[in-house]
Amino acid sequence: MQMLDGNGGAVDQPKPCPADWEDGAAAQVLGTQAQLWTEFAATPAHLEYLSFPRLCALADRAWSDEPGWADFLARMRLHERRLDALGVRYRPL
Repeated sequence: MQMLDGNGGAVDQPKPCPADWEDGAAAQVLGTQAQLWTEFAATPAHLEYLSFPRLCALADRAWSDEPGWADFLARMRLHERRLDALGVRYRPL
């Protein structure tokens, strides 16, 4: 199972730019950002459900040097406690 970005790429991949980019172009990438593209989110709860844990996966890739789905899942299980404590209504993994 992988979480996909809006272009069909996996959010949990180790680099924020395509593999076929030249080194000079890739060096210009300063970080990551996320958008939520939707026609309509009826409630704040639905918006949170659409956003999480995708935002967690994106942040994990931006800050972690440990790629891999199993490693991410272990970190995400700990982070779910934070989301629960904050009352975030996320999509369970």
